[in-house]
Amino acid sequence: MASVEEKKGIVSDYLQWYIIGRNSSVIDRFKEGLSALQFLNALQQHPTLLAPVLCHSEKRLTALELERLFKPDLSPPGSNRRLGESQTLGYWADYLLDCEGL
Repeated sequence: MASVEEKKGIVSDYLQWYIIGRNSSVIDRFKEGLSALQFLNALQQHPTLLAPVLCHSEKRLTALELERLFKPDLSPPGSNRRLGESQTLGYWADYLLDCEGL
């Protein structure tokens, strides 16, 4: 290598191949899966709208946000199963609050 710039170019080419080139078949299958429900098209048309959902964020999740993400499908009120489900939801809320405190 004659210069630092040439070295940077070689490293850049290698990384391009390592990250994208050798994984192109996997990336293509992933894109096909996203296209099955027109999700890829929506993602391409509105990238900023979906970025908060799909991209990493330093924002910490709160217990309330996690409770909103997971909505249980409960049994009918008054049933024996509903009583157990209500207890489980209480344990879940306690667990989320404990985790939030860490």
